[in-house]
Amino acid sequence: DRLKQTIRQDMRSLSQELENLRIQQRAVQLAQRRVRNQDLLLQAGRADMTDVLDAQAALVRAQNSLFSALTKYRTTELDLQSDLGLLNVSVNGLWEEADLDSLKLRPPAP
Repeated sequence: DRLKQTIRQDMRSLSQELENLRIQQRAVQLAQRRVRNQDLLLQAGRADMTDVLDAQAALVRAQNSLFSALTKYRTTELDLQSDLGLLNVSVNGLWEEADLDSLKLRPPAP
């Protein structure tokens, strides 16, 4: 019963992390657009270098958040596989992951 509860929680966490990953991907896209817009405004003389640098710094922060979200998603995915007993170690000492898509346990990819 406790294992069922743990697996349910892992599934909820995986779904939440996937949604967070999608949000962070969108944030990076928006930050990239802002950098392009500020570059164009700078070329047109309607913005200064500070605006461009602020946009670039925001892009770096968004990219860092995306990487963090991806790391959390993969960690949660591996936790689920471990709790299901699907994460094995090969003779070479490498993890062999289960194909969650074939088990229909993975939410749709972003």
